[in-house]
Amino acid sequence: CRDVNGQAFRVVRMKGVQSEQECRHSLRQLAGQVSGIVGAQCHTEGTCELLVRSGTDLPDFLGFVPMGGGWIEADMRSAEEGPKADYLGAAGRVVGIEKDLSWKCWRWG
Repeated sequence: CRDVNGQAFRVVRMKGVQSEQECRHSLRQLAGQVSGIVGAQCHTEGTCELLVRSGTDLPDFLGFVPMGGGWIEADMRSAEEGPKADYLGAAGRVVGIEKDLSWKCWRWG
């Protein structure tokens, strides 16, 4: 998933959420409760990641427990940059996708 400038979002990977249906359900459930979630993306091999707007306070965000039972904190990264503590990520809305058939992307709001 990309913003209007083609930038990747910061992502937070969920534990135990593997299907597209579970990923979309988690997006609907958490986006209504946690500020800063702009979408989700799901890999065909069963990885669900929430897309987080730049500037989101992750310690507050991690206080919510998704249906899969938690977060894989090591994966708080840009989907493009890999692990990087100072990565800010995309700031806008999800408006596009990278041409990769192994991922599905959903926008929130």
